[in-house]
Amino acid sequence: MTISPSAFAALCGHASLVAKTMSDEKFARGPISIPPPGHFDPTPPAQDGSGLVSPAGRLRRGRWIYLRGERLAQITALTVENPWTGVAERGVILNYKGREEYRPEWAVIRNFRVSEDGLDHEVDKVDRSSRKLSEIRFKVAMTFPGERRAYVSEVVEALREPLGPDAVFYDSDYQAQLARPNLDTLLQGIYRQNSQLLVVFLCAEYGHKQWCGLEWRVIRDIIKAKEDERVMFVRFDDAPVNGFLSIDGYIDARSHGPAKVAAFIRRRLDELPAD
Repeated sequence: MTISPSAFAALCGHASLVAKTMSDEKFARGPISIPPPGHFDPTPPAQDGSGLVSPAGRLRRGRWIYLRGERLAQITALTVENPWTGVAERGVILNYKGREEYRPEWAVIRNFRVSEDGLDHEVDKVDRSSRKLSEIRFKVAMTFPGERRAYVSEVVEALREPLGPDAVFYDSDYQAQLARPNLDTLLQGIYRQNSQLLVVFLCAEYGHKQWCGLEWRVIRDIIKAKEDERVMFVRFDDAPVNGFLSIDGYIDARSHGPAKVAAFIRRRLDELPAD
């Protein structure tokens, strides 16, 4: 997902974009268009702090903020005033595409999901394989487009300890073994025969990706075989995906963070028959 600076300011509840160029101390200000209703709440909370949807204590230096599952910016400092205007207001300084941006605390808390820690999961691609893929029967297998890796990686991290080693098929964990010809047939075997539960992260990008398309064929074959209990859908948006119908149930990632989705996955595993 690409988001412009003006849209970023809008999603934080601002009526104008304020950018500061640190090299020459020059300010730039310009009008922006507010996104449609329902995307965020641009209204500041009451002075007593009522209406905040998550505790302000989650705002700490080094943590990331996410918008609809995509990593957007990192908190670099906390402040008690707007450094650009001098107005007293608790807020944060964000590193947004290499530039410092100030946002009030209430806007970040209301409109974004804040990471549980300061880890850069999007680039944390460590090969963790300890056994041959052909020997592993996974409890869970993830299928998702690369644009949603930041969110999915947090779900995987939340599952590692409770499910144990080699329990989740997540491509980054098996990079060496996946670097081979005829990868499509290997993946089909993992998803079709060697995984207990398949978690499908659907979004606009999913329907356009070639590898997701191959994995989606396996999902549909499992549904055709009336093994519906093995499939779990998670959606990031309402974009149509060929083969996904309005009668199909799903978890809404816009309403639930990675930790909650991981909890749903564990609950679903508990309901499946033992291998």
